[in-house]
Amino acid sequence: FEYAVTSTEATDDAMEGEWETTTISRAPAAVFSDIDGEAQLAVVCQSGEEGQANSVSMLRYLPDDYELSEQSSIAIYTSAGSKAYVAADNPVNITTSINDYFATMMGSAKGVIRVVIDDSDVATIPASEAARQIVADCRPEISYQRPESEEEDGE
Repeated sequence: FEYAVTSTEATDDAMEGEWETTTISRAPAAVFSDIDGEAQLAVVCQSGEEGQANSVSMLRYLPDDYELSEQSSIAIYTSAGSKAYVAADNPVNITTSINDYFATMMGSAKGVIRVVIDDSDVATIPASEAARQIVADCRPEISYQRPESEEEDGE
């Protein structure tokens, strides 16, 4: 519970910087950059192939000299929950279906997003409406069309 996010309020230990809505590889994204303009975190919506669900990616950018091992892990803590994954590349890339709990967690995060790699690199980033909106817009619209048999019964 050392890194757990227990509040929906931003904390004083949150990294200074700003979120910007942009595109990454032609996909809509929200990118958080620190006060030096260095990208730290991105939330991206990837369109699914025909018949496939869209996916949400979170990218954590690390310093070029940061070395990840085969056992490296990344844990993400938000007010909406936490998840852990294997960290293999820089940037660390977590991609899940829009229907996965991780996408819901990122789309609901308030206060801060705490990203921990190997219990040594801890980034506390303010959550943002821009990131939440990327996830919301990534979800397909739900539409309901009444079957013809129901329409006839109602007349």
